[in-house]
Amino acid sequence: MGSDHFYTTNPAEVNSAMGVGYRSEGVACDVFSSSQQGTTSLFRLYNPNSSDHFYTTNQAEDQIAIANDGYQDEGIACHVYGLANAPGGTTPLYRLYNGM
Repeated sequence: MGSDHFYTTNPAEVNSAMGVGYRSEGVACDVFSSSQQGTTSLFRLYNPNSSDHFYTTNQAEDQIAIANDGYQDEGIACHVYGLANAPGGTTPLYRLYNGM
């Protein structure tokens, strides 16, 4: 398996992933498990060819990754505040990509 970060709110998935070689890095942050006013879905996808997980709040980007890039839909990982709806006191979680 290549390098991959995996995020889940499901303790059973944590245990299962650790059984196939993932190492726990602890809790990354707190999120909503169901939709709350002002939140948006964080979609989780997986590419079995590259063993890569991909996360996005953009449904169009989600669909393009499925249609064109070999990703499979794994559903909604959690619900987060979108850029336009974030309340005061929140901080951005930056998304970066290295195509190497």
